[in-house]
Amino acid sequence: LILITVIGSLQAHTDRFQTHEPSNDRTRRVSVSTADVDVSSTKTESGSVTISSGSANNSQSGNVIVQSGDAFQSGDVEIKIGQSAGTSGRLALTGGSSVSSAGGQSQLHAGSSELGNGGSVVVDGGSSHVQQGGDALFGSGSSQTDSGGDTIVKSGSGMSSGGSVVIESGSSETKGGTLNLLAGNSVGERNSLGGSVLLQSGSSGEGLSGSIAIESTSGVQSGLISIGTGMSTSGTSGSMTISTGSSS
Repeated sequence: LILITVIGSLQAHTDRFQTHEPSNDRTRRVSVSTADVDVSSTKTESGSVTISSGSANNSQSGNVIVQSGDAFQSGDVEIKIGQSAGTSGRLALTGGSSVSSAGGQSQLHAGSSELGNGGSVVVDGGSSHVQQGGDALFGSGSSQTDSGGDTIVKSGSGMSSGGSVVIESGSSETKGGTLNLLAGNSVGERNSLGGSVLLQSGSSGEGLSGSIAIESTSGVQSGLISIGTGMSTSGTSGSMTISTGSSS
């Protein structure tokens, strides 16, 4: 019934539902689009394309699957926003909300490989020729009554070596970008605590634990390293302790 309904709807708008003839190296293509809005039209917006599964009151709604076919080299799946002379449209990947249970997840997974390298996940802010490039923001959800969610950046484990985590600010001809590691503030009662910043090297079962190196880089005049505790407005300021580990 669903297939008949879809076919009937598409046949009613055959100018926007097209099947393209196969070529020597490709099977038949299918194109679905809404009507264009030309300059002389009184309409201000072209039509939308909506693909959705049916709703369900007492059970689970259906899935929506967009997938390219299996092959020796599988095809791409592209979700792309059209170009604009003004502000371009946004791309939103949003998990479903829930009234009484956990909200749905939004997952970006690169493909795995049996013999080669696993695929990469690249999240980039947009570039600009004249103004500032776009931001890439990773954040966890807030909570009004409980703890906010965690933001975890983690590399994969490996048999020979674990993957690295590199957090690097951008370079510039005049001034490189700043790298800030900031713990959260506390705005509650007098005895509440701000968040801590922990730099810890990895442990080793039978070998050496990892090192922590803090250094400014070399240059015509090398940069400073400043380590200090914060000021106190009503009590004792924080102390500073530098010590080596004990040995058995």
